Amino acid sequence: MLLRGKGRRDRVVPISKDLARALTTLLSERGIAHHEPRPIFVGARNERLTRFGATHIVRRAAGAVRRRS
Repeated sequence: MLLRGKGRRDRVVPISKDLARALTTLLSERGIAHHEPRPIFVGARNERLTRFGATHIVRRAAGAVRRRS
C-alpha cells in the first residue's frame, strides 16, 4: 500500500491480504476511488482523523472493554 507520510513523502507499507480486502471494502462503502486523494479515516466532523483523534478512539474502546470485564 502506498501512503503519503510526514513531509508529504510517499511510503510503501506492506499489509496483509485480509487488511487490503477490508480497506478496499471501506473505500467502496465511502465511495472513494482507489487513488482519490481523500482521507479514509475521518472524525466526527468528517475531517481527516488526527493521531490524537485515533488515540482518543482507541482509549475509549479500551475503557469500554475494561468496564465489560
